[in-house]
Amino acid sequence: YQLSAVLGFLNREFGKHITSEDILKRIPMSRSTLNRNFSKAFGMTPMRYLNKVRLDHAAELLVSSNLSISEIARRSGFEDSNYFTRTFRQKFGTTPGQWRKKHTEVS
Repeated sequence: YQLSAVLGFLNREFGKHITSEDILKRIPMSRSTLNRNFSKAFGMTPMRYLNKVRLDHAAELLVSSNLSISEIARRSGFEDSNYFTRTFRQKFGTTPGQWRKKHTEVS
């Protein structure tokens, strides 16, 4: 139950500024226990999962909206658009702008 509560919180609030401490306030366990249990259940730490949710949301917005890349970064929970671009490229192998161009040409 505790891990599903964390999962729900991250999926619901991904657009907000969330720290490890914010997650720990919601469940009665230590950081190391949370990370170990979450990783065992989902294959990654809660913060990595949060980043994945944010990047997947951003990828969807890039294709389905005309919002600027900076606005998409902000709505996806990234406070720094340069960090957003770097992490997007690490996950998807391309920049947000290139992603938008490639996936909107196909549609």
